[in-house]
Amino acid sequence: MKTSSGKSFIPELYIFISFITGLLYDIIFTNSLFINAFLLVVVAFFTIKYYYFIKKDLLHFSISNLTLILLYNIIIYLILTIINYIYYPFYDLLYLLLSSIIGTLIYGVILYFLCFIKESFSIKEI
Repeated sequence: MKTSSGKSFIPELYIFISFITGLLYDIIFTNSLFINAFLLVVVAFFTIKYYYFIKKDLLHFSISNLTLILLYNIIIYLILTIINYIYYPFYDLLYLLLSSIIGTLIYGVILYFLCFIKESFSIKEI
């Protein structure tokens, strides 16, 4: 599969990198081995499937980012609550989702415009 810049996109490599990133996150920041590694693979799978169906504009880019961030946070909340690993109230989840939405919109718009500027002015690398 080719990206908009003409480079090859390898879904298996993306899933592998997502797993390694989640595993490193688990090892460095949490005491829960393989939970984030598994979740980032699930999110990567949805990202790959969702990528085929969306337009490549700011609105759809923002919606896909928000969807994936919300999916990740809700799934991690449900897993940690169901297995009684840690309990935090539902309103804490809502606060986390609100802050995630704001942060995701900000960095998503910045990233989109950086990619737009790169493609508009034929800049090789940023």
